[in-house]
Amino acid sequence: MRVVNFQRDDRLIEIGTMKWNLLPVLAVMTVLEIIMLTSHWGVLALDLYILVLFVFFRPPRIFHPNTFVFGYYFLWLLLPSVIDFIFEMVDWVFVLPWGRLWYWGEISAGALIQVQLTATTLITLVHFAARGQVSSIFNKGKHLHRSSLIQIAPISPLYILSIGLACLFIFLSGGLDAWLTDYSYTFLTGRKGLGVLNFTLITVGSITIYLAGLKSFSGGKGWLGILPYLPVIMLLSFAGGMKSRFIILLILFYVPYLIKVQASVPRLARYIIIFLVVFYVLSLVRTGGFYSGLPRYLEMFLVYFNAIPLHDFLISMREPGIFETVHHIFVKPGQALGLIDPGADYDISVMLTKEFFPAQWYDLFATQQWPVETDMYLNFYGGAFQIIPISIYALAIGFLYRRAVLVGSFVLLPIAVLEMIRIVSTLRGTLIPWAFPVLIVQYSFMAIMIRLMVTSKFKKYSSTDLNHDEQ
Repeated sequence: MRVVNFQRDDRLIEIGTMKWNLLPVLAVMTVLEIIMLTSHWGVLALDLYILVLFVFFRPPRIFHPNTFVFGYYFLWLLLPSVIDFIFEMVDWVFVLPWGRLWYWGEISAGALIQVQLTATTLITLVHFAARGQVSSIFNKGKHLHRSSLIQIAPISPLYILSIGLACLFIFLSGGLDAWLTDYSYTFLTGRKGLGVLNFTLITVGSITIYLAGLKSFSGGKGWLGILPYLPVIMLLSFAGGMKSRFIILLILFYVPYLIKVQASVPRLARYIIIFLVVFYVLSLVRTGGFYSGLPRYLEMFLVYFNAIPLHDFLISMREPGIFETVHHIFVKPGQALGLIDPGADYDISVMLTKEFFPAQWYDLFATQQWPVETDMYLNFYGGAFQIIPISIYALAIGFLYRRAVLVGSFVLLPIAVLEMIRIVSTLRGTLIPWAFPVLIVQYSFMAIMIRLMVTSKFKKYSSTDLNHDEQ
C-alpha cells in the first residue's frame, strides 16, 4: 500500500487505495457531532472532526493558509486534549507545582460548537478561495538562472541596521546581563516604553531576512544558504522572543523554497516533529530550563495552550453580547494622542486577564490568551452570527494568498507570510487586533522597501522558459 497520494476526482478523495466520497464523510462527521455533544470527553470527537475536515480539504502545498489553520488547532486543541486524556487514563502524577489547571474532559458543548463553527468556516472557505496553480515566477526555468530573473539591491546596510537596532533594544530594555540572567522576566517587563523601537526592529528585521532568503533562492543556493544569516536571525530572535520570532524569521527566509513543496502526510508529520523539537529547545532557552524533561514539557502544553478552556470558563460566567469590545481598536491611537486614559483596556485578553488573573498583568504585563471565539461571543453573540466575520476573514486570507503566490508577487509575498502566520495569533486572539493600524503601517513600509530593492524581469521571458518545476 503506497504511503499517501491524494487525488481529487469530483468529490472523491483517494487516501492510499481507499476512496471516500462526500456522503460517507458526512456520515462520519454526523456521528462525531453526536458524540461531541453527548459524551464525556466530547473534545476528542471534535479533534477527529477537524482531522477529517482537514484531510478532506487537504492543502495541495505545505505553504498554504489551511496549513496554518490546522497548525493552530493541532497545538491549541488536538495536542493538549489528547495529552490530558492520556494523563487521566494512566493516573498521571503532575510534576509542575500548579498541577492540572484545566480539565479538557469537561469542556462544554457550547464552547466545542463555537470552535467547530470557526474551524469549519475557515478550512472550507480558505480551500475554495486559495485554489489554483503556483505562479511560474517561483519556478527554476529551463534555460534561465533565477539570478537573471531577480535582481536584489545590496542588503548589507539592512543587515547592519538590524544588528544595531537589536543591540540598542537589548541595551535599553535592561542590558545584556538582565536578559541572560532572567530572560522571561526581562522580555515581559523590559519592553515597556520601547514600542516604537520594537516596531522598527520587527519591521526592518523581517525585511532583511526575507530579502536574504530571496537572494539565496535567486542565487540557486540550497537549504544551507541560511548559514551566513543565522547570526542575525539568532540576535533578532533573542530580542524579539525566542519561540515565536525565530520560527517566523525561518519561514520568511525559506518561503521561496517552501512555496512549491507538495503536501503529504509523511512530510507534514516530519515538519510537526521538527517544530516540536525546536519549540522545546526554545522553551528551555526562554525559561532557563524550567520545562526540561519530557514530563514537564508535556505538562507545559496544558498550561501554555489553554485558550479554549479559558473560553469555556468565560462562557460559564457571562452571557453573549453584541459589539461589547469593538472600541478596543481605537484605544491605543487615543492613548497616543492623550485622549484616552492610559490604563484603559485595548484588547480582550488584557481586559480579561486584569479581571481573572490580575497579578499576571499588573506584576508582569503578561496576559492569558482567550481565543477568537471569545471575540465572537462578546461581539457577535457567539455562534449566532460569528459565521459572517469569520467568512470575511477566510476570504480575505484566500485572496491575499492568491495574489502573492498564485498570481505571483515578491512584494506581497512577505506580507502574505506574516498574515498566514498571524492566523495563529488571530485564532488565539481577536479578529481585528488592537495593533491593526500598526500592521497597516508596517505592511505599507515593507511593500515600499521591497518594491525599491527587488527588480523582477519575468515579463521579458515566455512561460515556456519559466515552466520548469524544481520539485
